[in-house]
Amino acid sequence: MNSSSYNFLDYARKLAGKINPHFTAPNPRVGCVIVQKGKILAKGVHEKYGNPHAEAMAIENLIKAFPQKNDFSDCEIFITLEPCDQFAEKNTPSCTELLLKKNFGKIWIGSLDPHFQGKNIKKLQAHGQTVEVLNNSKCQELNPFFETFIVNKKPFITLKIAQSLDGKITNSSKYITNEISRNKVHEMRARYSAILTTTETVLKDNPILDCRLSQNDLKFLPSNPDIIVLGKRKIPKSFKLFQISNRKILFFNTLEDFLESEEIKKIDSIMTECGGIMNSKLLKRKLVENIFLFIAPMVIGKQEKNNFVSAVDLKDFVIHEVKNLEGDIFVEGKVVRVRTWGA
Repeated sequence: MNSSSYNFLDYARKLAGKINPHFTAPNPRVGCVIVQKGKILAKGVHEKYGNPHAEAMAIENLIKAFPQKNDFSDCEIFITLEPCDQFAEKNTPSCTELLLKKNFGKIWIGSLDPHFQGKNIKKLQAHGQTVEVLNNSKCQELNPFFETFIVNKKPFITLKIAQSLDGKITNSSKYITNEISRNKVHEMRARYSAILTTTETVLKDNPILDCRLSQNDLKFLPSNPDIIVLGKRKIPKSFKLFQISNRKILFFNTLEDFLESEEIKKIDSIMTECGGIMNSKLLKRKLVENIFLFIAPMVIGKQEKNNFVSAVDLKDFVIHEVKNLEGDIFVEGKVVRVRTWGA
């Protein structure tokens, strides 16, 4: 792959990166550009779930700009993700069939789709199309939750914990961590489809659970994730949780009720805002893929609540990142997964 080809793929990736992941979920963010002799003629992105895909948008934009053009063999098309094909319950047309009809000179693919695992690449090649798959890590990072959701048929769950040095998650003052850490949490919320909390947490803290501080490190305009509340206690309508109008709030009596619900099939990613009981339960059930741990440089004492209520085995996790957030320490732990396709 020459440098110009990389630049075109990177441009398509950056287009997709500007799309709010809440709008496309549980579908991936995808970008596409069409190039002729080193010049971009058209571009497209998948903007919203149910809307046309990036390839279809780019081709439509090309035809609008060049209505007389009906031969695409002198063009190359760059797509961040393997094109889709038909399958049960799919509502949009096949992008693979569309590419076959247009007969591009070359098709560049940034990464494989876990739903198809390269099958559509082989289909294109079997019909004489020239295809190059790049397995680009930056294209894969566009949709960090997609593989878990598609392959493992479950949401990607990140356990978020803010604690003191002695493992306390409650404090007589309002916050444990500093402003830098709190800003980072809001930026994280903007990337997840839902926040999981409990009635105990809501009744004690009266949180709003939005992403109002998430302006520093985002390339897209954020929106607030939906809320999943576990527990049987009633939450007064006067609580801050109900002040945000443009999101769903889903209530379940127990974790088991949520795991067995139809709603969970629509949610690709969840970040938690829970106490020690639910933190322990999620880890013991092996439902967690990531841990975001914010540690503040303070000792609170035994009068406050712990981040866990019992011993938890974390042998499946490795430390992925450690960062100093102006005094607070951020640690990210990830479950090690072995990919069995697209290596």
